[in-house]
Amino acid sequence: SFSTSGQLQYKAIRPIEAGELLTFSYVGNGMNLLTSTIERRRRLAALYFVCGCQRCCGPDLARQLRCPGCSEPRCLPCYGDASTLRFGAGAGPKADSITDAPAWQCASCGKKWSDRELPLRAEGELAMIVPQVMQGDPEDAARDAAELGNLRVRAAQVLGTNHWTWFLATFAWLQKCLVRLRTDEVITFSEAEMHAASKAVIKWLEANAASNVEQRISALFISARLARNLGEGIQPWG
Repeated sequence: SFSTSGQLQYKAIRPIEAGELLTFSYVGNGMNLLTSTIERRRRLAALYFVCGCQRCCGPDLARQLRCPGCSEPRCLPCYGDASTLRFGAGAGPKADSITDAPAWQCASCGKKWSDRELPLRAEGELAMIVPQVMQGDPEDAARDAAELGNLRVRAAQVLGTNHWTWFLATFAWLQKCLVRLRTDEVITFSEAEMHAASKAVIKWLEANAASNVEQRISALFISARLARNLGEGIQPWG
């Protein structure tokens, strides 16, 4: 927020230790922080730097795909070292140096796969469609909820439930369902479905984005609203 004198102010949402490094996100603070490392690198290229934070340099847990061999959703991209990206004169990293992972490795069976053996075309389609549907107008909640339900199924079947598109479709589906609970006379989804989705969202964040505090708070807020609307307290919702 801004002060009355026009100065930018930051407010902590958790305790800060003396000497702890403070960081600022150039890709926003919403659920778009949970996309893949390669997408964040490409977005940041326009701002003339490569992020070296722990999440961007560590395993891309939000982009785990279903292994073509063992079928477990734990196949991770093997990116090159970010320090090898080449910078143009007076510009950011050259576009041709921000290439996708040429190889993938399953954390379950250990087998390696080439990028040609993974469903990257389907991944690209879902990465484009899911955020668009998520941002639909409230009056279109019923239509968007139905589409997000289909996208959740497609993402789970093709990419696996560890991929960020599945998580985002599930989180957005819960948001649309909350809107429908307030506005629709006839509800076509069950409380059990919402229970399962809410718990899955919390579990996904714990496993794949534990350090993303703000996004975890957003998920907790959804759970709290579900508990308020449907009862039972917050514990059963995740």
